[in-house]
Amino acid sequence: MLTRIAMDDVGCSSPQTIGNQLRSTGLVVPGVPESVVACDLVMPVLRTVRSGGVPWERWWDVGGLHALLIELWAGRQLSTRSPEKVRDQLTAIWCLEGDRLVDGVLTNAADPFAFLPPDLLHESATGTAKACAQFLVTRGLMKITLPDAFLSTRPGLADRPDLTEVVKRWHHRLDLEDSVHRVRGLSPELLTGLRRDLDAWDAQMGQLASHLTAHELKLIVPMTEDERYGEECLRAGWGMNRAELSPDDALLWQPDSVARNSSVPD
Repeated sequence: MLTRIAMDDVGCSSPQTIGNQLRSTGLVVPGVPESVVACDLVMPVLRTVRSGGVPWERWWDVGGLHALLIELWAGRQLSTRSPEKVRDQLTAIWCLEGDRLVDGVLTNAADPFAFLPPDLLHESATGTAKACAQFLVTRGLMKITLPDAFLSTRPGLADRPDLTEVVKRWHHRLDLEDSVHRVRGLSPELLTGLRRDLDAWDAQMGQLASHLTAHELKLIVPMTEDERYGEECLRAGWGMNRAELSPDDALLWQPDSVARNSSVPD
């Protein structure tokens, strides 16, 4: 409920509109007056988010938190309810639209990292890829570390070591195949075994990727220069959102303007 309010606030909905949306989706007990929902539920959340700052480092990324909480909720519901029941709730309560989006949430309730393929430097299906990788590393033809600028172009991975490990293993897989192409005189048998290992690894990684959220996949992809600049600006603005935002009138809404026909500015 808290993330729904924050998301609707980002969309510039008024407290009264947000409250009515909560009432219409069944997240509020029927019969509670709209003025009470706006004053006692919505406004305290807006004061906290706007005045005190949200309690996570990437305070502007409400969408990521929104997706995460929906999936945690869905996973909890699936432990006691059928997928069909949870599907109905995702549509009615969380207002998710489209079968593909709902299917994604239901799928992502499973732990994606249960499908994490091994690091090819240490393990592979037939052992061929592992042997090739270790040989190439000892000859200085393949690196085991990520490029220096790798994480700087993906700042969202700073607090996601699980996703960082996925990216590292993917990088080793690509580096292995690229390095092998630069080596001459490899036997057909070795290349066949290597291809078998890479195909098995790719299939397992594909399963993991299909269980990641769109938000998690976005964190893995390098940011554009414009996105990096925007991120730096937002980080520089940390704390500045606290100035002059404590009074209710700074939120463009007065608690006493709750008459049914009153005009509430968005």
